[in-house]
Amino acid sequence: MNQPHEVFLSRLAKDPQYKVAFQQAFGSSDVTLRRVENALASFERTILSGNSAFDRYQFGGDKSALTPAQIRGLAIFTDAKKGNCTACHTIDTKYALFTDGKAHNIGVGAGDVGVFSDVGRFRQTGNEVDRGAFFTPTIRNVANTAPYMHDGSLKTLADVVDFYAGGGNSNASLDKEIRSINLSIKIEAIWWSFLNR
Repeated sequence: MNQPHEVFLSRLAKDPQYKVAFQQAFGSSDVTLRRVENALASFERTILSGNSAFDRYQFGGDKSALTPAQIRGLAIFTDAKKGNCTACHTIDTKYALFTDGKAHNIGVGAGDVGVFSDVGRFRQTGNEVDRGAFFTPTIRNVANTAPYMHDGSLKTLADVVDFYAGGGNSNASLDKEIRSINLSIKIEAIWWSFLNR
């Protein structure tokens, strides 16, 4: 939530709707960090996206589950010399979480002189390599989760594709896997089609 715990807990505690929701969920209206963590975890457990068209194509052997354009988009997505997306949004041999669970600096929030509006993981670790690094989110259901990036700075999936095609924002800690890629407008549309599955 990009706020100190005491700040967001205080905000939640002042909201009458959250008081009612906490009363219903926990038997009292007390807003605590542990209860917020439990509520978020319970919500996250309800988000299921298995058996998508991608899953049926990749793991179920249904070669008609994706359109030809989506198949071409997937090829770009997985090709280390083209999209290189699976460097962070991993696809395993039997399942796809679409995240490596690691923090990466892709340049979101990097200003012209390498000063970040949000230092990301560096705030917790103090390690310079973590400056501007954020954990890779899964891209399952990505078409339903706009806006994009940790700060909501990219409004559409087309903006995300453009950002990555441009190699992110250059800075001293930019992840080595982030680089400019040459995508024509047609190729961008194909790639976007895969992401929008």
